[in-house]
Amino acid sequence: MSLIEKLTPEEEALIPVYRQKWQKIALSTERIDRDKAVEVLKATYTAIGKQQPEIIFCQSPYAGLKIIFKKLPNLTFNNMNVLSLNNNFCDYIIGDLTNRDREFSY
Repeated sequence: MSLIEKLTPEEEALIPVYRQKWQKIALSTERIDRDKAVEVLKATYTAIGKQQPEIIFCQSPYAGLKIIFKKLPNLTFNNMNVLSLNNNFCDYIIGDLTNRDREFSY
């Protein structure tokens, strides 16, 4: 399989459509189908031969951070990189706790 080196004009024209589609998905506040999410996660971990993690659903990113800090009491904002999370994501979440008007940029 070869890598795509250049997009066709038709593909270029679809970039805003797909950007909008995935941005809408990423920023959606609709509740997820928890059963389906668990099913997909379990299937994924089985497919890659890894032990399935504990799956925790939270009401908000802030609630998720509270759970993480409760489970990992030695964790602070300064050493959060031990979670191997994407720095942009951590910056966004931490920023969101202090600045509700901040927007996530891609």
